[in-house]
Amino acid sequence: MTESVEAQRASQAARNFGVSAPGGLEMSLIKDRIVHSPYPDVEIPECTLYNFVAQALKKHGDKTAYIEGTKAISYAELLKMVRQFATGFQQNGVCRGDRVILALNNTTDGIIAILSLMLSGCVVCFCSGPRTKQELVYHVKDAKASFCLTDDESLASIVEQQSQCGFKKIFVSVDVPGYVSVSSFKQLPEMALETLQEGDTKKALCAIAYTSGTTGEPKGVMISQYSFVACIQNSLGIKCVEKSDIAMVLWVLISISSIRIFLNLMVLGCTTVVVKPKSGSKKLMEEIRRHNVSIVCASASPMSNLANDAHSQGEKLPCVRRTCSIGGSLLPSTVEKMRDVFQLVSLAHVYGLTEAAGSVLVPPIDALAVPFLGFACPNVVVKVVDTETRAPLPEGKGGEICFKIPSVMMGYLNKPEQTRKVIDSEGWVSSGDCGYYDAEGRVFYIDRLVDTVKCIGYHVPTAELEELIVTMHEVREAAVVGIQNTAYQDSPVAFVVLKEGVTAGQPLAQRIKKHVAERSPKHMHLYGRVVFLESLPKNNLGKVLKKDLRKMAVDSKTQRLCVD
Repeated sequence: MTESVEAQRASQAARNFGVSAPGGLEMSLIKDRIVHSPYPDVEIPECTLYNFVAQALKKHGDKTAYIEGTKAISYAELLKMVRQFATGFQQNGVCRGDRVILALNNTTDGIIAILSLMLSGCVVCFCSGPRTKQELVYHVKDAKASFCLTDDESLASIVEQQSQCGFKKIFVSVDVPGYVSVSSFKQLPEMALETLQEGDTKKALCAIAYTSGTTGEPKGVMISQYSFVACIQNSLGIKCVEKSDIAMVLWVLISISSIRIFLNLMVLGCTTVVVKPKSGSKKLMEEIRRHNVSIVCASASPMSNLANDAHSQGEKLPCVRRTCSIGGSLLPSTVEKMRDVFQLVSLAHVYGLTEAAGSVLVPPIDALAVPFLGFACPNVVVKVVDTETRAPLPEGKGGEICFKIPSVMMGYLNKPEQTRKVIDSEGWVSSGDCGYYDAEGRVFYIDRLVDTVKCIGYHVPTAELEELIVTMHEVREAAVVGIQNTAYQDSPVAFVVLKEGVTAGQPLAQRIKKHVAERSPKHMHLYGRVVFLESLPKNNLGKVLKKDLRKMAVDSKTQRLCVD
C-alpha cells in the first residue's frame, strides 16, 4: 500500500489537535522503522499471580474494595474470601489445572470466585459474549472443561446442555437448592495460596479466552499467570486511573476484559461499584450518582448506550471525570455526547487484541478525542509491514500493524498452526488490522485487513466514509463494505440505520450517495448499493460484523436495497 492523501490528512489533523507524546518527549520514537513507546519500561516480576495480587491487597487493607447495592467489603475482607473460596472449590473436587467454564453476571461473589480459581492454579474459560448452546458445547469440549460456574439466570440453559457437557459439578453464585453455592464458602478456613509455586509463570496457564469467531471459527486464547502480571504492570505504567477513583465496570464477567479491569483496579487500590451491565441506563445512572463514580470502564457499545441515553434524557453525570474503553469504536457523535454528559478530563479508548492479553496502544491520558489509535504502551514496540513481503514500512505507508508485548498469549488452544500464523519466530504479533504511523510515533487505524476496500486503485478509508454518512441528520449508524466489481475493483456499499421516524427509500439513498460524492474523492463514492437496515449486526463488544454485511451485500434475498 502506498502513502495516501488520507494518511497525510489524518497526520496533519493529529498535529492540529496539538497532541504530542506523553511527557512531551523531544526524542524520536522511531528507530529502524520500529515505533517505540514514549512511556518508561516497567518491571515485570516473575512471581505467581496470587503473590503479586496479594501484596497489593494487603497494602490497601481496610479501604473499600467493592460496593454492591448496600453492601461493601474491604480489601482485607476480599483477600480473606479469595482464600476461603479456594478452599471451597478444592473441597468440592476442583483441583489445580482443572478448567472451569463461566456463565454468570456481575456480582461481588462472582468476582471473588473467579479470582480464587485463577489464583489457586485453576484455569478459567472466558468468552466474548453470551454463548449459544452450540458455542457452550464447543467451548467445553475444546477446553476439556470439567466444571461450570454460573448464576440463577443462566443455570437452566447450562443444565439443559449437561448431557453433552458432562460437568462434574455446577457451581452457582447464589443459593439454589440442589447446587453448590459459592456464598457457602465464606465460613470455610483460608487456603494458604502463597505456598503454591510455579516453575515458570510464563507457562502456567491461567485462563482461556474464546474469541468471537467473527473472522472464522472461535479460537481459545491461552493466557498465563505471567501475562496477567505483565498486563497489570503495563496498565499501571499508563496512569490513566488514580487510586482515589471510584470505578464502575460495564463488562460482563464472562469476558476476559472484565477480570483484567477488575484486577487492574484492585492492584491500584480503587473502590469499584459492582453492577449488572445490562440493568439499564436508568439504574446505572442512579448507581453513578449514589456512589459518585469517577471513572466508567466499558467496551464501546455499553459506553455509547449510557452516553446516548443520558444525553437524550437531558441527564448530567458530572462526577464522571474519566472513561476507559476497549473494543469497538466510539463515533464522534457519541464522544460529543460523552463530553456533554460527563465532566471529562480523560477519555481513553485503548487499542488491544485478545491475543495481546494487554493494552497495545493508548492515546495521551489528558486527551478527550484524538484522530489516531495512540502511542505504544509501556514495554510495547510496533511496526507496520507490507502485507505481501512482510518488510517494515516507513512512516505514512499503510500496511498491517504488528507489535511485541510481554503479556502476549501463550498461543491458541489446540491450534499450533494458527498460532504460528499470528506470532512469528521473533515474537511479532500480526494484528490483522491495517494502519500506519507518523513521524511522531502516533499509530493510525485504517481498517481490518479482511474488510479493506480498494476502489479504482486507491484504498477506501471506510471509517472516514462511515463518519461522513453519519453526519446526515437522517442517519443513526452506517457501515461500509466492498463487493467485487470489474469496473471499480471493489464497489463501496453502505449499510445504513436510520433515525426513528425517517422513511427509507430510493430518494434518500440518492441523497446519501450525493452527500458522499460532494464531500469525498472519487474512489470513496458509493458505487455500490445503499442498504437500509433496522440495526447493524454486532458482536458483544459493539464491533460491526462486516463479514455478515458482505454476505448480505451479494445475497439476492437481501431486502430493501436501493440501487442506482
